[in-house]
Amino acid sequence: MLIVLETRVHRWLAVVLVGAFACGGQQSPSAGPSAPGHAGMAEVSSPDTNRDTERENEATRGVDDLELRAILADHWNLEFALNPLWATTRGDHRFDDKLADRSAAAIEASLKEYSVLLKRAKALEVATLSSRDVVTHRLFVGTLVSKLETAICQRHLWEVSTFNNPVSAANLIPEQHKIRSVLDADNLLARYRLIPQAIDRAIANLRIGFERGLFANAESVRRTIVQIDAILASPLDTWALMEPISSHASAKAGLSGERGERWKREIKVLVDGDIRSAFTGYRDFLKTEIMPRARGPKEVGIGHLSLGRSCYAAQIARHLGVVRPAEELHQLGISEVARVNDEMRQLGKK
Repeated sequence: MLIVLETRVHRWLAVVLVGAFACGGQQSPSAGPSAPGHAGMAEVSSPDTNRDTERENEATRGVDDLELRAILADHWNLEFALNPLWATTRGDHRFDDKLADRSAAAIEASLKEYSVLLKRAKALEVATLSSRDVVTHRLFVGTLVSKLETAICQRHLWEVSTFNNPVSAANLIPEQHKIRSVLDADNLLARYRLIPQAIDRAIANLRIGFERGLFANAESVRRTIVQIDAILASPLDTWALMEPISSHASAKAGLSGERGERWKREIKVLVDGDIRSAFTGYRDFLKTEIMPRARGPKEVGIGHLSLGRSCYAAQIARHLGVVRPAEELHQLGISEVARVNDEMRQLGKK
């Protein structure tokens, strides 16, 4: 039983911790789905369309209560629908031509979906559950509560970093979307076509944050600009998005002759055209609209945002599992560093 529970916990933690595209990201990224708010891609199918019973069974294995099983299955399908690239890496191919929608409206809608799942889970009679289902229920409820509470950070409206931006997210697509068939190749091209729209949505999110006085710190923005400049200045055939061509993926997928050459040309034209323009537009937006207003070296911490203190408190609860004042943790850190340094000095005298 412990092995079953541990395996299930790992699956749910993977769901929570993924990044942008994993990931972004979010977030992983092919580790799993991003938390709402991370930079990512666009256009996702409805979670109510088709079901993947194989993966549902994987997610609910070892669960006794039928309603709890149904809730977990719905949660699993929701995560796949919201995070199509991660679904692809897990063997669910319902959304292989889609990318996650990280627009502000889509993120708000996803939070409502999680709230419904949480309400259903809390409505269960815990006293009637088996001992292992009680543990499962507690972990699941805790996961959703944490997701909803940390949403207060609204990171999609202000965060910019070298590992959380739509350009770095786009560059992860070839790593997560492997080509093993002609259909895989066509779906990869479909995903590439969605990249400019995803970048437009990321810019729109930051503009909403702009209106609310929310900005990233200047150093993170500067490093992201440098990162994108380096990509734009590098030869096209070295771009991560060109890897499927250089690795002869089309031949491995059975795309030979004129069909294969046409696919390669389409990839190259798209990357060197619309996608390059989108990368450039995002870089220019950071330079002209975000960088001049970004938080300076004395305002790096999120505590300098209007939502900073509530965000920090939510993150503490998420990562520690308990509510502790930030100041108390800061002092604990200082005292622990002092203690370790003192021990090192004592050892140095011996």
